[in-house]
Amino acid sequence: MNSIFLVAVLVVFVLVLFYIFSKQSDIYSESLTGFYNSSTEFLELAGIDGMYFYIGEPLDESTRTIEKRKAYFIMHDQGSIIADKKIIMTITKPTSLQPIQKEMKYTVEIVDEEEAALEDETESFISLDKIMPSEMELYHDITMNRVAFKGIDDKGNEKLYAELFKSPHK
Repeated sequence: MNSIFLVAVLVVFVLVLFYIFSKQSDIYSESLTGFYNSSTEFLELAGIDGMYFYIGEPLDESTRTIEKRKAYFIMHDQGSIIADKKIIMTITKPTSLQPIQKEMKYTVEIVDEEEAALEDETESFISLDKIMPSEMELYHDITMNRVAFKGIDDKGNEKLYAELFKSPHK
């Protein structure tokens, strides 16, 4: 009788853990959507005047482990637009159960929608890969409303390509 009770308690405990980890993933996914802008510190480091990023809701073809989202980003410096990009982000979430944590790390692949439609670069078009690599790590800190994109540069070194904070809703 005692062993059946212990097994039942263990099964309920494991189910509760699965539920908690599942909800954590949903909370992070929902909180990723929104408008972000760069901190003064990052802008000084990057040598630009501004960077803004909008990350849209997951698209219909998203799954529990892979999310596709439309996104948009703008970079400017000295009154000129450096980049104005509509992109598709494919975010691969960790498949293993992770303990509750304030920052999640995802693998992200970025595709420029405009670039996919063009065959050759034009004078007014700057390729996305001249700005950032197409594959990076996305760090999402829910407590600070922060996202950071890190990747490998041309020399093989890890580089911070963007650090942005979510703008508050009004």
